[in-house]
Amino acid sequence: MGCSGISKSQPKPLSSIMSIKLTQSLKKTQSLLSSSRNPSIIADKCLKLKIFPSNLKFLKSSLILPSTPLFIQSFQFTADYNYIKETYTVFISALRYFYDQVHEVCVYDYNIQDGICILLISIYANQAPELSFFKSFPFFTLNSPVVTETLSMFKAWEGLVKVVETIATIKTEKLLKAQLKVQEFSKYLKKNINQYVRQREVAKGLKKTEYAIGIGEYVISETMKIRLQVQSFFSDRALRLNEISSFVEKAKKMRIFSGERIVHTILP
Repeated sequence: MGCSGISKSQPKPLSSIMSIKLTQSLKKTQSLLSSSRNPSIIADKCLKLKIFPSNLKFLKSSLILPSTPLFIQSFQFTADYNYIKETYTVFISALRYFYDQVHEVCVYDYNIQDGICILLISIYANQAPELSFFKSFPFFTLNSPVVTETLSMFKAWEGLVKVVETIATIKTEKLLKAQLKVQEFSKYLKKNINQYVRQREVAKGLKKTEYAIGIGEYVISETMKIRLQVQSFFSDRALRLNEISSFVEKAKKMRIFSGERIVHTILP
């Protein structure tokens, strides 16, 4: 969608798209700001939510099935199960950190291109920023000093891009193999669950394997989606930068650099 966003009928300017996103989000969450845009009101009524994975129980879980005849057998699949968990943990941590930096929680129907817009507004609001652009990941680097808020946002972006690219180009094959191994164990448990006395424990193991398979699929599909959205965004860099120019000028004048204040003060 980029900064401007494209509807099925005709293109809309970034100001229109972002305004719609923010208006719907703010109405829904009862965090409307006053017309004075008083910073103290932002602090009081903004949704300062930290979004964490809802499956922390899964991340702490083990596939080993103690007190069952499958105890030894479960060890054969533990490494693959843990690889899926570890890959997911790294990915979701990088993703959520960047989301937090660009204040995703108050942007309706957010996607990664919205985050890039907010990041670039913050960067160009700095004094004489210097960037180098590339045709592939990471697409750009920052070569000049910037304020702390911008630097934190950029570091979060760098971390996310590195993780996405690593998973997409290096880890996907291993992740798919890990999924197949866990799926093998899952099928075995499902087929033989009635043969065991401790069916409840075996059922828990089955649930874990099914969840791990879903998590692996999510990581692969989400990294590919983000990768394609980022590539699409930077395929017409001049257009994207032109779309945010009015917001950059406003941010410069008001000396606003954080994701939260850009979302609530610059974009509405």
